[in-house]
Amino acid sequence: MSGPKKGDVQLKLNRALDISSKSAKSKWDNAHRLNTTDGDATDVARSNASRKNNDAEVRNVFNEGERLYREAERLKNEAENVYREVSLRTETLKQNVAALASKIANNEHYLHAEDSQAAGHVREAESIERETQRATNLLRQSSEQLRQAKTAFEQSVIIADEKEEARRQFEVKRTATVNALQSVRDEVASFDATFLGEWGSNAGLAEANRTLHSATSELQAEQFDASQALSVKASEQFRRLYEQAMDNKKRFDGREMIADAIIAALDDLQYDAPDTNYEPADGVENTMLGNITIFAKSKGNIGDIRLAIDLGGKVDLEVADIPDGKEAECHRAITSLQSKVTDIADLQITDWGRAANYRPEERRGITKQKVQVQEQIKQRGT
Repeated sequence: MSGPKKGDVQLKLNRALDISSKSAKSKWDNAHRLNTTDGDATDVARSNASRKNNDAEVRNVFNEGERLYREAERLKNEAENVYREVSLRTETLKQNVAALASKIANNEHYLHAEDSQAAGHVREAESIERETQRATNLLRQSSEQLRQAKTAFEQSVIIADEKEEARRQFEVKRTATVNALQSVRDEVASFDATFLGEWGSNAGLAEANRTLHSATSELQAEQFDASQALSVKASEQFRRLYEQAMDNKKRFDGREMIADAIIAALDDLQYDAPDTNYEPADGVENTMLGNITIFAKSKGNIGDIRLAIDLGGKVDLEVADIPDGKEAECHRAITSLQSKVTDIADLQITDWGRAANYRPEERRGITKQKVQVQEQIKQRGT
């Protein structure tokens, strides 16, 4: 009769021990070390992220990290439970193998029952190996979930930092825009609106105010670049309007001096008190910025005078209603008027009336000389 002997049974027992205590356990140990490392890194990322979890988008990403983190914890717990059970089974298997090995130590007979027990121990060892591998796989899945959770936590911090920087940039730009707009408002407040409208342009003033209002609207809409651009435009509009108003007022005052000088000269020349009017000019809102017209009748009945003075100080003069025989007197009166105002005005004789027939060569010579003198005065002024 033949059958398994002690050596055969011992081989099975050795195999059972090898299976249960070597490769599977080594893989578990490696996986457990990696899982611990991943867990520590994820805990740090999670702690950092929890301090910046104050925005809806950030919370969504953080919550996804939490979900992955909890899943990793669940997988780890399951893996450790499996491995704990496996460890107990391994200890039991070792004890059973040791007991069976002791039983057959001095037995040289056929060991059918013992061989069957040894085969059962091998199957148990193989089951333990499979369960250890399952626990190891669960731990690896846990590590993968931890790494994904860490990525989510880190991403939530990145988003939080980006949002914080965006808010900072927003406040910087908002403050700059508010300051730019306030600067324009302060500048506008220093101007006299009545002065700007009267001597500049009411239409221009209205346009500048509309631009300033648009800058305010864009600020309220948080369109800071547009608001700043409109603030600059409004400032330029108000400054141009102020410069225009100042220039118009200066030229108006100068023109008034010319008119006063001419009126005084006409009074010296025994002309009646003149009628003085402001005539509107095309595209000019303020009538006083149009031409001044002066009409003076001659007391000596030597011809009436009509003058037009534009804002630049140019004087056009016409002579009308000269009686027969009075041409010479009229001519002398006009040249005398030219002489009296020569330092302040350039009289351009546009119509001599009938006085043009009086010694035209002399008149043309006087006029030519007058123009030359005025050119010299102008050149000295420049």
